[in-house]
Amino acid sequence: MGQLPVPLLSDAVLAPKREIYFTIFAFLCSTLGDKLGEAKASGNLGNTLKVLGKFEEAIVCCERHLDISKELNDQVNEHVKISRRQFAFK
Repeated sequence: MGQLPVPLLSDAVLAPKREIYFTIFAFLCSTLGDKLGEAKASGNLGNTLKVLGKFEEAIVCCERHLDISKELNDQVNEHVKISRRQFAFK
């Protein structure tokens, strides 16, 4: 007997949960002074908001990630965030 197929959850199902998770994660990192964690959470939140069609909020989050990356001299993440921000404007 074969395995039953596992239904894949769509972005429509998962994105709202991700939005809550990354919002809380960004807040906690900001409160604790974890700049790298805040940058990652902001970037992930921006991507999630883009999936949800909340483009203006997504741009704010991606810009926050970019600002923190610049502050930390994180050139790899700066390049990634610039690319994502350009994509959000399209």
